[in-house]
Parts: sequence; structure tokens; C-alpha cells
Amino acid sequence: MDSSHEMNFSELSDAVYKALPSKCWEGDKAYREWALDTAVKEKFQWSVEDYKKQGFARRYTFQLFVDRAKATWKLMQKVVETFQPELGEGTQIFDFGAGPGCATAGVASFLHHRNMSASVNASLFDPAEWAPAVEALTSSLSWMNADFRCRDNLQEMLTSFKERVQESDGRFIVILSHVLRDFEGRHLFLAGPEGSCARQACPRTHCGKI
Repeated sequence: MDSSHEMNFSELSDAVYKALPSKCWEGDKAYREWALDTAVKEKFQWSVEDYKKQGFARRYTFQLFVDRAKATWKLMQKVVETFQPELGEGTQIFDFGAGPGCATAGVASFLHHRNMSASVNASLFDPAEWAPAVEALTSSLSWMNADFRCRDNLQEMLTSFKERVQESDGRFIVILSHVLRDFEGRHLFLAGPEGSCARQACPRTHCGKI
């Protein structure tokens, strides 16, 4: 990735950061419980309640947005080089446990800047309220249309995904990131009517850790 794309992610992160509620001690404390100890990072995960604390979203975006967007760009580059998926105009992105849209930004920017899709549509699902972040993304990326749906758990996210897939008329990309671990919901993608939909829609899934 060249420096211009890195700068774009920095500017995008700044726009998202400014759109989120101001920082406060409670949110900062919840974030630091993970960030202060590197050894803890592999085992510790924030709760939905942590994500909802005032100020947490801003701290999370400031610390992680750019690195995760860049990591997703690189992952997409590897996927395209290795598997050569058939992606085209109007590709739809579905981002589970999306947070401020780091991964969506990485994937969408890759598709757009590589001329694989002039316009990108995205649906982001998360139990915490990240709507201001998604609005900032769409304001900053004129070629992307995105909507945010606050869903309390993975089952509800998957139900919304099923509804949106039925409305979709093109290729799409599903971003799972660490959501299956966070919600202990791998079985939802392997059984039941919604899981069947996911398997049919995504017969071959290639995962990378972001």
C-alpha cells in the first residue's frame, strides 16, 4: 500500500473520531484494561457494555482504526491475488461486529482504488451504537453507500444479513473478523435456516485475523 492510501485512512479515522461522543474517564478506563498489558490482549475481550460506555468509541477509533483498515486492505490484496474472486460493480459488503467500520473502510477502499468497483455498498452490524461513525464514513467516501444496524447479538445480525442478501443483486463480501469468538456463535454459520443461508451465500470462506 502506498503512502497516499495510508494518509487516506488517517484522514478517515480523524473524521470518524470527531463524529463520535467525547472521551470520558469511564470509557478510557475500559479501554486501558486491555491496552496496558500486551500479555492480556490475547485472552481479554471487551464486553458489549464496555463498548457502550461514554468515550470508549472515540478511544477505540483513535487507537485502532488506521491499523485495522490497513490490515484489511492487505488481506484483501492477498485474497484477490490468491483466489481471484469475481468482484464487480456495486459489490456489497456485510460487516459483522463492525465497530467504527475499520474493516469496511479497508475492503471498500481496496475495491475502489483498484478499480474493481466504482461504487460500493455496505451494511454494518454491531450491538453498540456506531451510527455516527458510519455516517462519517459515507460522508468522507462519496463512492460508498453504507447503513448501520444496531443488533444485540449475532443471531440478530445474521437475520439482518439474510434479509439484505435477498435484496442484493450482485457479488458481496462478508467480514467476520473476531465476531465469532466474541459472540461464541460459530454454530450459527453451520446450522439452522440462517446458517444455511450463510453457507449458500458464502460457500467458500477465507478468514484472516484483523
